[in-house]
Amino acid sequence: MAAGLNDLQRRYQSRAGFLFVYIAEAHAADEWPMGDPIVTGRPVQQPVTVAQRITEARHFAQHFSLRWPLAVDAPELGDPFMRVYSPWPTRFYVLREGKLQFIAQPNEEHMYELAAVELALANAVGEQQEQ
Repeated sequence: MAAGLNDLQRRYQSRAGFLFVYIAEAHAADEWPMGDPIVTGRPVQQPVTVAQRITEARHFAQHFSLRWPLAVDAPELGDPFMRVYSPWPTRFYVLREGKLQFIAQPNEEHMYELAAVELALANAVGEQQEQ
């Protein structure tokens, strides 16, 4: 999926800002040990500090070749991004002038259709969807 996300950013970066917010671990080895070693190649503990989450976010971005600007939610502050936007486990948003325009919903297979995200992004920047 990162290749598709990087391509989307490349095509729209002159007309839209992009930000990837790294939130709490979905399957931390110390909470719900399921899948992480398979996906990331190593077990991941749930970060309890911003510094730990930054380390995991950087590893994630490198492992998946994600080129978006990266931010992290602050565990010490009770994960405010997660509280406001409910991004668990993954969500895509399109905002325009500070107002939420679109929230991607997963399909029956718990995956996201990037075409829907791109359509919402194209609408937000006021142009026809790019091919």
